[in-house]
Amino acid sequence: MLAESFAGDLGRAFLNAFRAAGGSTPEGEARGIIHRTNYYDAAMLQAVQSGCTQLLLLGSGLDTRAWRLPLGEGVTVFEVDVACAHEFKRERLAEIEQEQPIRDGTTESHAKKLAHLRGAKCKRVEVDADLSEARWGRLVADAGFDMERPAFILAEGLLMYLPDKDVTEGLFKQVRGLMAPGSWFMGCAFVSGLGCADAADNGVMMKFGCAWTFKFESADEVRDALEATGFGSVTLKQAQIFFDQGAGLVQTSSPGYQYFSARRDTEA
Repeated sequence: MLAESFAGDLGRAFLNAFRAAGGSTPEGEARGIIHRTNYYDAAMLQAVQSGCTQLLLLGSGLDTRAWRLPLGEGVTVFEVDVACAHEFKRERLAEIEQEQPIRDGTTESHAKKLAHLRGAKCKRVEVDADLSEARWGRLVADAGFDMERPAFILAEGLLMYLPDKDVTEGLFKQVRGLMAPGSWFMGCAFVSGLGCADAADNGVMMKFGCAWTFKFESADEVRDALEATGFGSVTLKQAQIFFDQGAGLVQTSSPGYQYFSARRDTEA
């Protein structure tokens, strides 16, 4: 509900253009995003239940977890993105506060949005940083991130927008440097053979200023890059995607879209 309001008319226009270019059906897109979101939500909550009190969201964009998830007062959510992304999000938050119920059609849906916004108990910290540049780790630390305490770090829907492999591996190194023993690092990565390339090839992603610019050559390359950086307990999982084949949605695994998970288990 909050995510839809954050995205607004521009988000709906992008969805329609992506779909028209052959990217997916509305139902398939929604189901895939829900699956991915739930997957990372569950992992994040497991980390919090294990005592983790720092959540670091890389390329946070319009993420709503600080409001959606049952995070207590002792938890800090660090949202890292470029300044214009934070500015847009703040503007949308202000607009939602001022929205009249009639815009949503029902008073109930509007009340639920406001309850989400006003009910968050965790601390939320915005960090203005370009994740393709080398100094973002220092900016996170300057914002209050404690490198001596375990954290859950998430790179969801980020790596495909980085310029190249060198920048991606540089990001891995900075993440590793921020992680105390007992920390988690999770995210997703494109590898060669991604099934939804048609929409990107048709220029939809570029038109809306969000062209995909990087992918790994294989799942093994994702694992190798993480392990070479010093991560332990690296696991990969094929993402679930959904296709409409006329008689309903069909769920399948996508070798071209990988979820990864890594830990820092030691002082080394």
